[in-house]
This record gives sequence, C-alpha cells and structure tokens, in this order.
Amino acid sequence: MSFEGYEKIEFQVNGRYSIIVCPKKPLNGNPWIWKTEFFEAFNFAERALLDMGFHLAYHQVSDMYGCPESISMMKEFYDVAVGTYGLNSKPALFGFSRGGLYACNFALKYPENTAMIYLDAPVLDVRSWPGGKYSGLGAPECWEECKTIYGITEKNYRDFANNPLDNAEKLAETGLPILLVCGAVDRYVPYFENGYPFFKRVKAAGGRIARVIKPYCDHHPHGLYDTSAVCNFVMSAYGLKGEEGFSPDEISYNNAKAVAYGDSITRGTYTAVGDTCPASVVDKRWVDHVCDRLGLTLIKNYAENGISVSSTSSVRSEDALSLKYVRMDDSADLVFIAIGTNDFGTDVKLGQLSDREDVSFYGGLDVLCRGLKAKYDKAGIVFVTPVKRRDENRNNLGHSLNEYRTAIKEVAHYRYGFKVINGSDVPIELENEEFMKAHLLDGVHLDSVAHEMYGEFVTQELLKGEGLL
Repeated sequence: MSFEGYEKIEFQVNGRYSIIVCPKKPLNGNPWIWKTEFFEAFNFAERALLDMGFHLAYHQVSDMYGCPESISMMKEFYDVAVGTYGLNSKPALFGFSRGGLYACNFALKYPENTAMIYLDAPVLDVRSWPGGKYSGLGAPECWEECKTIYGITEKNYRDFANNPLDNAEKLAETGLPILLVCGAVDRYVPYFENGYPFFKRVKAAGGRIARVIKPYCDHHPHGLYDTSAVCNFVMSAYGLKGEEGFSPDEISYNNAKAVAYGDSITRGTYTAVGDTCPASVVDKRWVDHVCDRLGLTLIKNYAENGISVSSTSSVRSEDALSLKYVRMDDSADLVFIAIGTNDFGTDVKLGQLSDREDVSFYGGLDVLCRGLKAKYDKAGIVFVTPVKRRDENRNNLGHSLNEYRTAIKEVAHYRYGFKVINGSDVPIELENEEFMKAHLLDGVHLDSVAHEMYGEFVTQELLKGEGLL
C-alpha cells in the first residue's frame, strides 16, 4: 500500500490499527515522526520530513484522551515499531489538538523514549476542551466520554489534576525540547487556557520550549504552510542540521506583516543632549522592537511628527490620522496605532462619546476606527494609548491626558473591539530626575533606551493571551 507515493505498512498491535510510512531514502538511525492523532490532517511538516528521510507512524488510541490505559497501548506500539521495524528508540511526538494529551502524557511517562514534542493547537486541560468549562466552546459528547475515561464528575472536575498543564513542570524537568504552535483566537481550545499557561509554566521551570503564534487563526487550520520552523526544530532534536536554526528561546508570529502609524514618538523623534527641540531620531523604534521579538515583518512605519487623530487640531490638520489612514498598506495582518498625545498637546476638544464625525477627539477616533474596520476586515488592530509625559495633568482646555486615553479605550475597544494597550503603564519614570535627564530630556519624547522599554512592554501585553493575542 502507499501513502502519497510512499510505502505504507498497515498492521495491528493488540487489535489497534497501526501505520508506518517509509521514506524513499531513510536517514541513518531511522528517526521517525509519531503523529499521535489525526494522521492525515494538515500534514505539511510530516510530508516535508518524509522527503528528508524520516519515517512517519500512527497508532490509533482515539477517544481515550491520553488516559493511563491509552499510554500503555502507545508503549506497546512503540515496542513493535522499534523492536520489529527498527525505528529509532526516540520518536518525535506530534500532538495535534486532543493528540496533545497523548503526546505529553507519553513523553512524561517515557521521556527516555522521546526525542521531542511538537504540539499544535493542543488540548492541555480537559476542562477547557472537551469540558468547555471556561471560555471555549467545548464538546458535550466528548466531555461525557472523557469523564467516563477518567472517572470525572460534574462535582469533582475542578479537582482533576492529571492534565499536561498540571504536569508542565515535570515535563520541563525531562529536558525534552517542545515546540508549541497555536492560533491566538482558537474558540475550541483557547490559547490562553492551554498553550499560554503551559508555555509560561514550562519556561519558568527551566524547560526547553519555543512557540509560534498565528495571530488571527482559530483552531483550524493546524500546522504551518512554511514548514521550516517545525522541520528545523525536529532536525535539531536529532542532532541534525536544518536550513536554519530555531532557538528554544525564540518566539515567532509566523511572519505576519505589520504596519504602524503614530506621531513623533512612534517615528522615533526625540530631543538629544544639545538639541533645542525634538530633532534626533532613534535607530530602533518601539515598534521595531515589538516586530523583532514577535517575528513580525514591518512593512512600513507611517508615523510623522506633529500629527493628531482629529483634523480639528491647530497643527498639521490636513495630515490628521482620521484622514490619512487610507494610505496604509492594505496587505497588513497587524496594524499598530499609537497616537493621542498631540491631540492633548494642541488642545483638540475632547467632545462626547456620541460624536461620530471629526468635530472632536471622540469624533475623529470614531472616523478613524470605522475606516480601519472597513479597510482591515481580516487584520488585527492594536491601539496604544499615549505614554506618560511631564505635562499630562491638564491642557489649555482643562482636559487631562488620561481623558484622551479613556476616549481611545471607549471608542477603539468597547465600540469597535480593537485591542487597546495602556501606554501609561510603560515604565517611564517621570518622578526620577536621573531617568528624565538621560531618557526623556524634554518630558515627552523617548530616547533609544526608553523605546526599548516601550517595545518590551507592548510585546509582553501581546503575549498575555487576552483579547487579540
């Protein structure tokens, strides 16, 4: 029999269906991929690794949710695959969706019989899926099966502690390299209930884990169309060299394309020692730091000095963002908007939440957000409210900068559903005289060190798994 042009061997181990697919030119030592569930689904990396000389295998323990009995069945298959068919003693475990339960639990019990773990949109807490006990959609029929398998009831499910998430620290102690690929908006197996806390706990325990986040992906499709990250991670686990390395400390957002728009702060303009006004430009702006940390490709930074949200500003009104957002690249996957400090500084009338035309800051925001929603119907949009400035208490109209920050949240987040990050939480130390002299000379614009702090703060907010990411 054949599988996509490769020899496929089908057999049974204690009545369970089993498959081994053979590469045309096996690598020395017969390394292999063990797809723990959904053998033919989204197999981009598996096909690429077959081409490279890896074997591919599957053993059916479906609908057992990684329970101890299923792990014993997997070990029986492992013994046959290694002992009878001569495969490597350490397979690379691929755990897709519920297969994440199987892969993690096998590796936890048999770390000496595992090379690495690749988890793709994995179930790591059965209360999340199939239980649906938090924010995910759940699967009632599967939940009934799972409860029966584990002896869980509706009264005691909160006490269940045999999830991979519960054992994250123990998995970290094995030293096995783990690759995590997740969709950030997974409705079925939510990232912030499964992958995100798992990553945090493994990382905190000193484990070897990397992650690739697909910013706007639901549970499907699994996998990565560009298979290089997965293939190279698997190759490195076997001591083989791929085309490029992939560090266990690396974070990637799958090369999503980003654009940024803002005022002089996002442009990187600042007042250096010796300047009489903001005239210098940092080499690396906050948005550059974010893109570097998250593996984003920045198409263009459209930020300009002096621009505001509203065209009612007394400065550069013809270049207001409520008018000029249309020129941004349509192909962006992620849009960063960091603005508002000039509306405050040029005394743009705050207006009211009911304003829908550009007659005030509220109105200009609505025009901007409405336009962004139409222009980027499939992209993620992130607003960052103004960072701290020395004179933020009141402008000439009596408004505080916090009122403009609140307006951004009310319109961009609550009305249009965009991610809003609170720029006032960026750790800029206005009360520290030495900090101000070194990094915020004019009380408004940031130098290169402050931009790095700003970028790291935004990065961490985007990794929290709340809202957009």
